[in-house]
Amino acid sequence: MEGIISALKDTPIPTILVVAGIVFLLLSIAGQLAGRIAVPPERQRQAAIIGGILMVAGIVLHIVPPGWLMPFEPRKAPVPTLSAPPSQGDQRPRTSEAPPSAEPALSPPESAPRPPKVEAIPSLNARLTALRFFEGDPCDEPPLKERTYRQRFAQVITRDVFTEITLEYPKREQRLNFTIEAVYQRKTPQDGEIIGRPESKTYLPADEQRSMHSFHSGRLKGVGVCGFWHERRGGWSVGSYTVDVYINGEKVDSGSFEIHD
Repeated sequence: MEGIISALKDTPIPTILVVAGIVFLLLSIAGQLAGRIAVPPERQRQAAIIGGILMVAGIVLHIVPPGWLMPFEPRKAPVPTLSAPPSQGDQRPRTSEAPPSAEPALSPPESAPRPPKVEAIPSLNARLTALRFFEGDPCDEPPLKERTYRQRFAQVITRDVFTEITLEYPKREQRLNFTIEAVYQRKTPQDGEIIGRPESKTYLPADEQRSMHSFHSGRLKGVGVCGFWHERRGGWSVGSYTVDVYINGEKVDSGSFEIHD
C-alpha cells in the first residue's frame, strides 16, 4: 500500500487523471475489473461519463501551458501612508516629497555685474576679476557707494558710461604704477566707430591685495565742456558698444553695453 501511495505522489496529475479515466471507461464497458470490482448495469453509464471527464481533464492539463491556468489575482491598490500629525509647536504642513537638492537659479537683475572672468596680467603680476559699467557725470565721477552697475542704459538719462575694473594681486611693499587705456567703439555693420580712447595713469597701492580702477568714455573734450555737459543728457546714440581695456599696452579684457530708447 505504501508503494502505491509513493508512486502516486511522484506521478503527475494529468497522468493520474488519464489513467483514472481509462479505468472508469473499462468499467462502463466490461462491467467489472480484474474479477473483483463489479459495476451494476445501471451505474455503467455514470462510469462512462466520469471516465470521459477525467480523460479530457488530464489531456487538457498536459497540453495547455501552466501559465494559462494560473488564477487571476486582482491588482491591489496602493495604500497611502499617513505621516504623524505635527506637534503643537510645529504647525508647518509636512509632505512625503523630499526637498530639492538645490533651488533653481534666478536670472540676475539688470544691475548685476557680468559674471567673474579672471584674466592674468603678467606685467603687474595681477589678475583682472571684474569688468563693470555704470552711468555718471564725466566731470564728477560717482563714489563707490553711489554706483549702479548695468549692461543697458536709457538714452534720455545717460550722461556718460564709466568702465570699472577690479584687480587682485599679492601684497607688495611699494606701489606699482601702470597705465590703463580703453577703446570705446560703437558696433556698426562695418568695422565700428571709435567714439573715445581714454587713458588713465594709476597704480596698485602698497599693502593691499585688491583695488578698483574706473574711467569714462573720454568722448567729451575741449575747454568748458564739463560745465556744458553737467546738465546735458541723452548725448549717446542708440546701439551696442564695446570697450577693449589695455594695461601697459597689452589687451587684458573686453566688455559690452547697450544704449536703448
